[in-house]
Amino acid sequence: RSEIVEELIRAGADVNLPPRNPAHRGLTPLILSIVNGNDEISQCLINSLCSLNQYVEDGRNDNLYDL
Repeated sequence: RSEIVEELIRAGADVNLPPRNPAHRGLTPLILSIVNGNDEISQCLINSLCSLNQYVEDGRNDNLYDL
């Protein structure tokens, strides 16, 4: 699975893009992957400089809060 994430990052995927699923509102990709128990993908996102304190409040990704 981490190979897929690495390929997406190489292709220019935004690792900080908020999830489209409304049930996941407020969760960054990093937090979501940790919640889902996928440490390998979490580490891959960290290695790609995923914003660790990004928080999605209203569908935009410009609200930042400390974890």
